[in-house]
Amino acid sequence: MTLSPSPKPVSETLQRWQPWILAIILLLFAVRNLPWHLDNYDQAKQAYVSYEMVNDGAWLYQHLPRGGVATKPPLAGWLSAGLHWVTGWNIAWRLVSFIPAVLLLWILYREGEKVLPGGGVLAAAAFGLNLTAPRLATLVRTDMLLAFWIFLIGWSIYRHLEEGSSWSARDRWLVFLAAAAGLMTKGPIVYAFLYPGMLAFLYFARRWQLPCRINPGWWALLVGPLALFVIWAVGGILTSQEFYEQVVMKEFMGRFTVGEHAVHTNQPVYYYFPHLLHKWMPWSLLLIGLPILLRGRWRIRENPQLLWLLCWAIGALVFMSAVPSKRVDRVFPLIPPLCLALPHLVRPWLATGRIREQARAILVAALVFGILSSGGYSIARIVQGYANDDAWLVNFGRASRALANRENLQVGLVDGREEGILLYAGMQQFLGTNEAKRAWENGEVEGLILTRSRLDRMEEDLGPYSVLLDSGESRKHTYLLIRKGAK
Repeated sequence: MTLSPSPKPVSETLQRWQPWILAIILLLFAVRNLPWHLDNYDQAKQAYVSYEMVNDGAWLYQHLPRGGVATKPPLAGWLSAGLHWVTGWNIAWRLVSFIPAVLLLWILYREGEKVLPGGGVLAAAAFGLNLTAPRLATLVRTDMLLAFWIFLIGWSIYRHLEEGSSWSARDRWLVFLAAAAGLMTKGPIVYAFLYPGMLAFLYFARRWQLPCRINPGWWALLVGPLALFVIWAVGGILTSQEFYEQVVMKEFMGRFTVGEHAVHTNQPVYYYFPHLLHKWMPWSLLLIGLPILLRGRWRIRENPQLLWLLCWAIGALVFMSAVPSKRVDRVFPLIPPLCLALPHLVRPWLATGRIREQARAILVAALVFGILSSGGYSIARIVQGYANDDAWLVNFGRASRALANRENLQVGLVDGREEGILLYAGMQQFLGTNEAKRAWENGEVEGLILTRSRLDRMEEDLGPYSVLLDSGESRKHTYLLIRKGAK
């Protein structure tokens, strides 16, 4: 496909802002979740996986902080465990999301620049200046990592459509590795983001007689990676009945249950669309508005790359919307292909002379809005986090660990509401109430970390004790470090 040159004023505007926009995005990625803690979005569960790998050698099958099997495959944990030897745990847990976020930003910038001078910063801004990507960039979850593996596969297809080349052995191996990594990050959901779009593309390609080289081979994309995942899953089933119940039946099959038998929270079919419209503004409005503004001046059938990107994203959205169990972050992997689609859609708009100034004004407004909305929201949440002292439990756990080491105390941690305290205090497991009482009475522990409400229930059985550290009365759940003996 031959692309006409774009007007210089618009391209120069985008390119002039390029270093500042990229710097802002990287800064938002790095600081959005400050002050760092693990007390929301199930971050403690994911962090505990790698922590257990290193401390207990549980490299294939892990547990949750309160017991029970971990429901995600172990790749993210492997990566965190490897990084922690260099960076320490707190950074290692977050680099597993941050590094893929930066790589996605770089790939989108590079590919967008090939489509349109200034298109790179447009694609990068669409990816980084919204309400979702900065939050996921340092969140201790698997969403950003999964999006990265899925994008590598879709990007490989995109490049083959661009080059018109056949799939080499090297290309197939790269797809195999990306698909295997995706499966070992979050399971077969990888295919929900790829195969619906591939089927849709094949339909339109045959109808419009377009090149159809989008399948890297069944072995590379499906059979080989799925075989590795099945080996891991079968191993878990054979070694643990709980694995079958929690991972296979609840985590995977439970996504498709409805009504009174629903295992997870069900949402209506249209649930994802308004959330994407809101969280991906202003780029969602631009993507919807461009076809209206252009009034047929671009034709998808003349651009197989754009057709693939739209089929990929829309196919994934349709399939995921049909799954009863829904959560907003679950459809994040369809945002990167939409970001790359934007330069393709904008190019013919910029090439239309009489709306050139209109295009420039709208694109500049979108960039400004993206910076203000994403940046303003991030700053507000960071300020709020520090004002509310969201990391109070992190500080208490670290202080308790330091004090116990200094006093040479053997300390036990009584199960509380926050799972993150286990990691902050450097413990490997929680103690139940009765277990903590026995350990205290038998001299197995000389100190306990517990909530004030739990202490009130156990106080009569503990005998004399002294409070070494108090997290503060202003907390909803006050934590204490106590030791045997009165002051």
